[in-house]
Amino acid sequence: MLTTKSATRSDWYNNEHVPLRMNHLQSFLAGARYFALDSQIPSWVALYDVDDTATFSHNSYVRLRANRSPREANLVKRLSILDRQTCELVMDSGASILTTSLASKNPSRGIITSGKP
Repeated sequence: MLTTKSATRSDWYNNEHVPLRMNHLQSFLAGARYFALDSQIPSWVALYDVDDTATFSHNSYVRLRANRSPREANLVKRLSILDRQTCELVMDSGASILTTSLASKNPSRGIITSGKP
């Protein structure tokens, strides 16, 4: 069951955040959001496949953050954690049965993360 806060975040995420990226920026190839199964914080993570990490310095993306809607600006201001990280696939041996892309025909239903307490 979603709380009012999480329902508001989900509505913003599903109906504003994702469409602005996936429907308007060709460099965004796929995305997925995962919710934590434990009580640790953060309770969710969003991952995106982009065609080039330089995407995040392109004007089309920078404009999205500079011209946030009032709803998004208010929500982002209230987030307890906002940690953006950029990673790049350097090599794929092809030997793994795991996918390296969220856009695959069989994306993973879950991920395992690890961090410092």
